[in-house]
Amino acid sequence: MDSLLILVITKRETLLEAIRNLMEIMKCSAEQAMAALKIPEADKGKVYGKIIE
Repeated sequence: MDSLLILVITKRETLLEAIRNLMEIMKCSAEQAMAALKIPEADKGKVYGKIIE
């Protein structure tokens, strides 16, 4: 597998894990966790879809 693709997948998985951790530990919603991590509005829909999978 291409190392760039691995890096992109790893970054996405790390981001999803960070959001889930914030939701669990801080008892916040996905929207609040994404706001805390400064996820751009344009990306929130895509990220939210992955969180609920």
